[in-house]
Amino acid sequence: MGPNLVKARAQARNPSACTSNLKNIATALEMYATRHGGRYPTRLAQLTPSILKVIPNCPFKSRDTYSQSYQVSENPDAFTLGCQSDGHYGYPAGYPQYSSYQGVIDR
Repeated sequence: MGPNLVKARAQARNPSACTSNLKNIATALEMYATRHGGRYPTRLAQLTPSILKVIPNCPFKSRDTYSQSYQVSENPDAFTLGCQSDGHYGYPAGYPQYSSYQGVIDR
């Protein structure tokens, strides 16, 4: 493999891109809630296309690994979501995560 391909693979396995994606999705969820009386959507797909053009892809899996983990509650209003990839260095599947109460959760 060429050095650029090796570097690209290593960067994809780094969870920082997923952490950034989770923060962007969380911001979109807050925007949605502001527009809908404080309620979060029941599915992440409801964020598209009005708030997010698309749900971002995990760079390691090259697909949406966040929607399947999205959980929302109504009493109190809260959400959690995480990357369902099992390929990030040093992270188990489901991490990193984002919680409306805690923000980013590394493990």
